[in-house]
Formats: sequence, C-alpha cells, structure tokens
Amino acid sequence: MAAPGVDVFAPAPDGGYQLTTGTSVAAAEVSGIAALLIQRNPALTPAAVRKILMETAKPLGPKPRNRDFGAGLVNAFDAVRAARPNIGQ
Repeated sequence: MAAPGVDVFAPAPDGGYQLTTGTSVAAAEVSGIAALLIQRNPALTPAAVRKILMETAKPLGPKPRNRDFGAGLVNAFDAVRAARPNIGQ
C-alpha cells in the first residue's frame, strides 16, 4: 500500500518544522493507523490488521493490486471503522 511520504510537514530540532521525504515518513503513518486498529479492537491478529489495511485502501491503479502502489492509498477512517469490535462475543 502507499502512504504520503513526500514533502510531509514534520517537527524538526529546536522546536522548528521542516518538510521531510522518505519511506520512514510513510511507514510511520501506516504504523500509527495499525496502532489505532489494535486500540479499537485488541483481538485483531497481525493478519487481520493487514487485511483491513489492504481492503480499505483507496485504489490508485488497476485492481486488485498495482505494481507501484499495491492495494492503494492507506485510508485511516475506513480502516478504523472496519476494526469495529464484535459486540456480544
């Protein structure tokens, strides 16, 4: 999947801000969304988190997967909604 990783406005040393680019920026966003999924539903397995992220990503090319963007652009809102805990377990 893909996440924003080019010219992201981020904190910098000495209380400043800077534009930063790289996979470490995009990976941090996806990791944060994964943490939100687990917070919403602690019973999720790693495979379930991956499935939710992949199924809720916004396609950026031909479905089901694109060579450059995988499943598409990560979608935090839809992913968190999909992680709803089962009521009455």
